[in-house]
Amino acid sequence: MITINKRIYNARMRSNAVFLAAWDKQLTTITNADVRSRSEARRKEVGDQFNTAQSDYAQAQDALRSLIDYLQDIRRALSTDLNANGVEAVKPLVGNANTTATKVQTALTQANASLTALSAQMSSARGPTAK
Repeated sequence: MITINKRIYNARMRSNAVFLAAWDKQLTTITNADVRSRSEARRKEVGDQFNTAQSDYAQAQDALRSLIDYLQDIRRALSTDLNANGVEAVKPLVGNANTTATKVQTALTQANASLTALSAQMSSARGPTAK
């Protein structure tokens, strides 16, 4: 699942790069300085939003991958020592996993917020903003 998500993520980032490159190319064709300046500012705003969303997504993915690896290690330990003493030995580790899961949830919430904000910025249904 993580490999598929990474491929989707990489494809999305390439798509974003192509989108922004096309915007940059279009900027060179704008002759009116005021129009070009406003479009450049908007392009920077969108580019920054892409970068924030990309960074938040990568952090959430790394945190989740680390948690999954940790849980799999606990499962492996229990697979060879599944008795009362083995379960007792991993109890503190499960507590650590719960704490880490809370951090993962926070990272996922932040990534979701960034993606939602980016979506709102890019939505064609949104009316013009007043400045």
